Amino acid sequence: YCQEKECSRPYCREKERSRPWCREKECSRPYSQQALLSGEGAQQALLSGEGAQQALLSGEGAQQALVSGEGAQQALLSGEGAQQALLSGEGAQQALLSGEGAQQALLSGEGAQQALLSGEGAQQALVSGEGAQQALLSGEGAQQALVSGEGAQQALLSGEGVQQALLSGEGVQQALLSGEGVQQAILSGEGVQQALLLGDEGAMGENCYKNDMPSTAYNSFCDIKILTTTMCYIDALWKSKGQRGV
Repeated sequence: YCQEKECSRPYCREKERSRPWCREKECSRPYSQQALLSGEGAQQALLSGEGAQQALLSGEGAQQALVSGEGAQQALLSGEGAQQALLSGEGAQQALLSGEGAQQALLSGEGAQQALLSGEGAQQALVSGEGAQQALLSGEGAQQALVSGEGAQQALLSGEGVQQALLSGEGVQQALLSGEGVQQAILSGEGVQQALLLGDEGAMGENCYKNDMPSTAYNSFCDIKILTTTMCYIDALWKSKGQRGV
């Protein structure tokens, strides 16, 4: 690229001979990685050359170039440190989510779960990828993200410790997933999971949730019969220890 016959190109003009990529001793070499980042068609050249991924990742604006070029996702996914670069750039999440094998790359990088959880459509991508459920379940706030997406129940049910809390009775999964703060209430507190697993619809009778439950709890949950009954059971369990309310 820097041979005599090509020195009329933008990256090898006479006035640029003093720059690193166009020094006299280097005129027989391909123009440098730095030059690639600033010239038209640079993305294409970088993607096809050895060591190109490394050059892109280390230069300013490099992430943008990769994300906007055809085949760029593939190049990023195969290079060391590539996941980190994608995760820190604007629009990077979108690029990863739309490429084949992209989910796998995100799931294996540090901080990758956080990036997926904050992007639009990210939940869908995680839920549909192999091993994705596991990654979501191990991150802070991950359960919350899963609960709000379609097919979330399936993903939640595959994690260790999650099935125990949710699987308390028929219809309970649906009720849990539909109320704000409901999951938190059930998953927190000693003895709560046990109470859920022991409760049955006729255990406390009609008067339990009509008369004994706090009005706010009654208003929120009484149209969800199985959940209401279960919450009444917890109420009764806690009152036996000198406590009151759900």
